[in-house]
Amino acid sequence: MLISKYSAPDFDPYGDKKPAEPDALWPAPTAAGPLRARLALPGSKSITNRELVLAALADAPSLLRAPLHSRDSANMIAALRALGHPCGTLHPLVALADLELDTRGNTELGPYKSTNYDFSAEWYFSENSVLAAELFFRRISGYILNTQVLETHYNLTNARDDVYQMQVPINAGVAKVKGASLTYQQNFGLGFGMLANYTYSDADTSNDFPLPYNSKNSFNLSPFFEQGPWSARVTYSWRSSYFTSIAALQTQQITGIFRELDASVGYQVNDHMRISLDGTNLLDETYQVYDDRPSQPLYSYKNGRTYTLTLGFKL
Repeated sequence: MLISKYSAPDFDPYGDKKPAEPDALWPAPTAAGPLRARLALPGSKSITNRELVLAALADAPSLLRAPLHSRDSANMIAALRALGHPCGTLHPLVALADLELDTRGNTELGPYKSTNYDFSAEWYFSENSVLAAELFFRRISGYILNTQVLETHYNLTNARDDVYQMQVPINAGVAKVKGASLTYQQNFGLGFGMLANYTYSDADTSNDFPLPYNSKNSFNLSPFFEQGPWSARVTYSWRSSYFTSIAALQTQQITGIFRELDASVGYQVNDHMRISLDGTNLLDETYQVYDDRPSQPLYSYKNGRTYTLTLGFKL
């Protein structure tokens, strides 16, 4: 194989220090026989995502060593789970990145079961307007909780057994959730209207930790306009803080209060064409995650604002 002189290395690969001709092609080194070597590749988002896909397709358990933890790899895991693969939970996947916290799955997880009781009532007090209320009770068993344990795994970088702090999903026991929700929708006339809902959810568990991802209070307000070819909507969402997983020293990892403002406007050009502009997270809010209380922050992240212009056609 010949490589252009512009790609030739700055060092002398053969050690003979023979000057190359200015316009000559550089002969790439070739092996005289089979090569046996161990290569340590640096972390890569693309390689990690390929490994995740291959692990999901594999028939046997997969072990990922030194993956790159990034938003892209987290999105890939979420996509695989959305497709029905229990990536990182039931699948015995171990991800070691020599970080403060590594992860593995748990093949011993039992099924998630829920017994639900609901009572609801609706009142349609005018055309296209409704006031609804619901009382609910849930008995959830086997729900999944992420905890942290110390485990010994082989460290490829240092070629030895090391102790890692691992985040592991477990079946946490039984949770009882009781609450109520209210929904209100009304058209005020001239195309204007309002949609609003509120949910109260209180959970008790059989252990010392709350039910993960359960906000006690949440609500949405969405004024809208729909008349003729025009439509517009603004939606404000709010939820109270919620517990996500067990942090170090058996403390609670909490995601703080989160607010989001979205908006959209659309125009129906004709029976076949529509144009719309959508904006999400217009307040550019940041997720704040802390250990037990806001004075002990763990990390924060934000998704940023998103604007989408859509031109749709219908035959």
